Amino acid sequence: GYIKRVPLSIYRAQNRGGKGRSGMSTRDEDFVTRLFVASTHTPVLFFSSRGQVYKEKVWRLPQGDPRTKGRALINMLPLEAGETITSVMALPEDERDWDKLDVMFATKSGGVRRNKLSDFTQVNRNGKIAMKPDEGDGIIGVQICTEDDDVLLTTANGQCVRFRTTDVRVFKGRDSTGVRGVDLKDGDSVIGMGVLRHVEVTPAEARAYFKWDAGSRDASEEVEADAEADDTGEVADVPFERLMLLKTQEQFILTVTSTGLGKRASSYEYR
Repeated sequence: GYIKRVPLSIYRAQNRGGKGRSGMSTRDEDFVTRLFVASTHTPVLFFSSRGQVYKEKVWRLPQGDPRTKGRALINMLPLEAGETITSVMALPEDERDWDKLDVMFATKSGGVRRNKLSDFTQVNRNGKIAMKPDEGDGIIGVQICTEDDDVLLTTANGQCVRFRTTDVRVFKGRDSTGVRGVDLKDGDSVIGMGVLRHVEVTPAEARAYFKWDAGSRDASEEVEADAEADDTGEVADVPFERLMLLKTQEQFILTVTSTGLGKRASSYEYR
């Protein structure tokens, strides 16, 4: 429940496998759950376990160095007993863009909900209702999106699902839990949500692109074809202009485990 802001200039790039440096001092059994880059003018929304949303600007957050633990959010926000902040989302600084954007919610039990961003731009000091999760459920992610984006949900057991944002209708109210986003097996739960640009690409086109672009990729990087999507394993004859377009639209998904392992994969590997 602690928060702080640190000047970005304090951190420098390191090589893979580097020791790193301290980013935040924590107590026993505590750990960092969210980190993002913003300016001092950026408005930030805080979503709580009770389904409330609170709003502050970055310059109001306590500034510290890598050795400090920050300030308790309970001393900054009107949180009730037992209420904790479960998700944090930075808003675009330009308010003129707010009417064009949506907000996608994801819950631990696999539910998703889409609202207009304008529903959460006016938040008073005491907060306002954002969602009413069921008992034992909670918000695990909130991100800004558009109708031209896809949503990627990831579970604790390493499963994921990708779907269009338009597959989820825009909800007018703020007190529902939304609709099913991913079908979970027993004991599994959603742990992360990402927003990707939507690009229409077939598995055969993706294989052709990976083969064409192999020279710019790490020699040890293995690209696995999606067998479920295309059993033929064929490589399409893709025009050069199409390959260049895929190159400019490609995004990458970084997956990190709790033990510190990580991998980077092309967004085209997730249909």
